[in-house]
Amino acid sequence: MMTVFAIIPGVVIPAIVGWLTLDLLEHGFGRSEGRSGATPLQTPLLGRCEKWVWGFALGMTFSMFCVFLGNVFLGVPLTLAGFLGVFAAMVVPLGGAWLIRTRSKGAAVLRPYIPPMWNAPSRPAAICLGIAGGWIMLRVIAMAIDIAVTPTFFDDAMDNWNLRGKLFFFQKTIALSFPWDLNPGVSSYPPAVSLSKAWLSTLAGTWNEGLINSIHGVWFICLILIVYWTLRHALSRAEGRMLPVAWSALGAVLLASLPLELIHGTNPYADVFLSLHLFMAVSLLFQALTSRAHEQTPSCLRLAAFAIALIPFTKNEGWALYFPVLILLFTGSVTTLWRRGTITGQQAVRTALWTVALVALVTVPWISYKMLNGLAFGNAKGIDWNLQWQPGVTIAIVVNTFFEGNWGLLFPLFFGLLIARWRAAFRTPLLLLSVFVLIPYLLQLFLYHTTGLSTEAILQTGYARGLIHLMPVIVALTIMLLYDVVASYETRKPATRNP
Repeated sequence: MMTVFAIIPGVVIPAIVGWLTLDLLEHGFGRSEGRSGATPLQTPLLGRCEKWVWGFALGMTFSMFCVFLGNVFLGVPLTLAGFLGVFAAMVVPLGGAWLIRTRSKGAAVLRPYIPPMWNAPSRPAAICLGIAGGWIMLRVIAMAIDIAVTPTFFDDAMDNWNLRGKLFFFQKTIALSFPWDLNPGVSSYPPAVSLSKAWLSTLAGTWNEGLINSIHGVWFICLILIVYWTLRHALSRAEGRMLPVAWSALGAVLLASLPLELIHGTNPYADVFLSLHLFMAVSLLFQALTSRAHEQTPSCLRLAAFAIALIPFTKNEGWALYFPVLILLFTGSVTTLWRRGTITGQQAVRTALWTVALVALVTVPWISYKMLNGLAFGNAKGIDWNLQWQPGVTIAIVVNTFFEGNWGLLFPLFFGLLIARWRAAFRTPLLLLSVFVLIPYLLQLFLYHTTGLSTEAILQTGYARGLIHLMPVIVALTIMLLYDVVASYETRKPATRNP
């Protein structure tokens, strides 16, 4: 039982690192934003609970990156003293910066964070959402218990994520290959997930499959909560008189109810882990574009830059497929905000320099490590760029997307809304979400149809997992477009006359 309870400090300690980092980025390193012409931050960007959830999600990855640096470049062993030493080396300066900021004479007094439109939905809506939410919670708990008590049998977990974590735990270092060379190519994957498992086992003092698998359930719950909060912020600023609480809860329930999403959210793969980081980055950029409190915009951009910088250390697809799209969207967002006058030219330049510095902090050590050790930049295998049409891919993709039980009726609804509400999808800030979904999706379709990756689509493996990466953004965009449909109908509906 004590082994299972190791999950508590295993989650709390990285969450503290993340909370302090987010607080530092949120408030601009203690300097006054007013000196550059902007209004000082008056209201926290993230609520109290939000900051702890975001803090764990980003703090765990950031902490494991620092553990990677300490082990590979400084020789810090992956022992309990080594892990705690790295955490202490992070908490001390971050905590010192927080104390300096909060105790300085010029520190701004923040107004309490008030969730937008904190009105309860109608009784029938509350009952329906309560039943749906309770049912989804039971399913998540049941799946989490199942994965905690069932021996690991998923292929990638046995050959990669869990196995590498076990190797790190017993050898007390980041090893490049297994002693028996079962699959040395998996060392090309970023070690964030495997290091997290080694960290939990080091805390427990023994390797425990149930313990190290449970962290995936925590990441999945974080994703559901962040989707809910993102919709709450977004819909509170949308036109219409409908309460955002029910719609935001609907989005969270929809994401958690998708069969394949639920399976991946509670199994020891890294696809939901990647999708969590992608959604956080996109969510912060979207909030920067839509926030009516302009003093929050620089904070959104700093936090988005931090989330984007960690993407290359999550999974290889994050670096090769999504990172360039996020940099494109970040650049477009900063340019748009500067042209609007929301941020000054000085702030735009400072934001760009800060983003470059953060990205270099993560990518330079990780990419250098891969190059120095001759590690592949793909998922343990290269891509044959002899492009030619691959038969059987189209029908496999159509069946997986529309005719299997993986996604229910989500994709007919999603593509139908993209067509019916194209103005909202492509001529409002929702364009950011649409572009993030469509560019990687179309690129994946091209690769599956023209390269040897076709087997990943035909065998119903890689294609579905690629959709998992995009699913939180797809669900959020679907809810916002559906909200737009209902809101436009409400505005056109004639007022009821009293007899």
